[in-house]
Amino acid sequence: MATPIATRFQVLLQASCGGHLDLVAWMLEEGFELSETDHDGNTALLFAAWGGHLDLMHFLIDHGASLHEQNHNGHSVLLSAANGGRINVVEWLITQGFSLSETNNNGDTALLLAAYGGHRPLVEWLLARGASLDDRNGCGFTPLLSAANGGQLEMAAWLLKNGSSMSEADNDGYTSLILGACGGNIELVDFFLQNGASLDERNHNGDTALLLAAYCGHHDLVEWLLDHGSQLSERNATGMGVLISAANGGNIEVVQLLLRRIEEAGPDCGDGLEETDEGGYTPFLLAAQRGHFGVVQLLAAYGANIQAITSRHSNNAIQLASDFPEVRDYGTRIWDWSPLEVAIDARMCDRVHVLIQAGVDVAKVGAERCTVPGKPRVLELALSPAPALPNGQTHPPSREIAALLQAAMLPWSPARDELFPEGLRAAIRSTFDLQRSMLDDRNREDGKPVLPLEIWLLIVSQFQRAWYVSESQEELQIGWRQPTSSRDRLRWRQRELLGQRSYELDDEAASADFFEGESFITSGAESDDVFGVDSTADDAASFDELFDEDAEPRDGRRTRAKNSTSEHSRAAGGAAAIASAEDDQLEIDVDGMVVAVAAADLDAKGAPAQAVGGGAPAGKKPMVMTEDDAAEVPLVFPGLNMEWI
Repeated sequence: MATPIATRFQVLLQASCGGHLDLVAWMLEEGFELSETDHDGNTALLFAAWGGHLDLMHFLIDHGASLHEQNHNGHSVLLSAANGGRINVVEWLITQGFSLSETNNNGDTALLLAAYGGHRPLVEWLLARGASLDDRNGCGFTPLLSAANGGQLEMAAWLLKNGSSMSEADNDGYTSLILGACGGNIELVDFFLQNGASLDERNHNGDTALLLAAYCGHHDLVEWLLDHGSQLSERNATGMGVLISAANGGNIEVVQLLLRRIEEAGPDCGDGLEETDEGGYTPFLLAAQRGHFGVVQLLAAYGANIQAITSRHSNNAIQLASDFPEVRDYGTRIWDWSPLEVAIDARMCDRVHVLIQAGVDVAKVGAERCTVPGKPRVLELALSPAPALPNGQTHPPSREIAALLQAAMLPWSPARDELFPEGLRAAIRSTFDLQRSMLDDRNREDGKPVLPLEIWLLIVSQFQRAWYVSESQEELQIGWRQPTSSRDRLRWRQRELLGQRSYELDDEAASADFFEGESFITSGAESDDVFGVDSTADDAASFDELFDEDAEPRDGRRTRAKNSTSEHSRAAGGAAAIASAEDDQLEIDVDGMVVAVAAADLDAKGAPAQAVGGGAPAGKKPMVMTEDDAAEVPLVFPGLNMEWI
């Protein structure tokens, strides 16, 4: 079987680069030709010179190779040897008539190429034989700038000690610092700053080290620069800021980093999702024009204005992405979507989790776009294949996101504490501090009973997210947020959604069942609540573990409190009222819903005297709440009225 042509080229050239003389000799006997080149025009002789294999070079020349061979860029045998730092080959070629002033099509000399590669011995050898530190190529690169462009710290340090200057710049104003930033080398950038460079240096386009590091996608360097004096307010001559530069370059990690740093720096930092350059391009619009699908998706999920238009020519993202059909079609698809919908569709599970923690009411998001009456839009997206990949593939349904969303639609419970805004969580902790204080013997000297745990559960289950967030639902979905650490969120999902629950979504019927809340199986038994399981005698201990940092977890982990399945406290049906006798009642008015609790139904310890709906057994003392007790309750949760009838 004949060897493919492309493979034949690679074999001969690789053998020459490695200096395998015997193998090359055998190949020539087998019909390989010395005229074979790679796509850049490099021949076997050029590769041998780069590798420093002088014996192989003599062999190739004896078999027809020419010392005058060049690649497509005018790279000669001498320049190839200099690029590889091969003093022995360069020295021999000089005896064969080559000149140290020889250049390729870019104007690179042997000295510039040696400096770029960090080959200090060859640089010293060339300088000793007439080469000059004033050498410049067609772009204006000096030996120092070449070393900076190649990321060569030791070479740059040696050159600075031997006559090069930090003031050198190329024809476009690129200094050593800026070139080092383009390469993403933190150590080199730090070295230049310690030797006289400034973060204020700009090229002729006004680009700083930060702007170019962001454009080139150097995540670690961008963060380092921001930590060492660079500013988010930096802009170049065309008005491009740091986030726009990162979006223009298309690196998702850098864009995400900048979203975080912008949020941390505050609204006066000088950069943001809707900042524009002189043409009115936002980061989202420029990413769309460049065809950076992942950045477009990320920015949309973080609240970028999908329908923005440029001030120049009034183009929107769909028009700007005309050369990139996958981006254009995606922009059309999400044209009127909210950031949460985009995140669900893109299967950004942690972003969805963050928005839930921030206080977004997921049940109301995108309701006007719901295609199945009565079914939440967000669950439709999570359980439908999403054509959101540039290669034409689709995201499969996400059971994890679906479970997360369904849990977020349920009232508070200890198991779901992670899914609520910090303000609400703090209020609940205060509520249970109140409950504990009412259980304290010092507050019960008169033997008065207190509310049982189930009633407190019912009360806090009615807390609304909107009570504890000051921003609108639209504002909550914009920008970077970090209510808790990403690691804590991941652990919660693994524990509560994946590790301890099993469910199936193998077909359309299963998906339909999921919408009805019937597809989750808890401990082998069906449940109409993702986390709702029967209340047990361990509830109080579970609450102790949730609200007491000193409590010891059971079974090697923190045990979650379980929801009651009583009709008045089941999370999925908290609107039902408790039947009561006609004596003293506690009436709880929550957002228009009234729940009445009969004092006679409670024993002296605050526990249910018997099944809800029955009278108090003989001899049991009715519960009494003092005026001081009642006065404390509205302070804990706004919007909740409690009064005695």
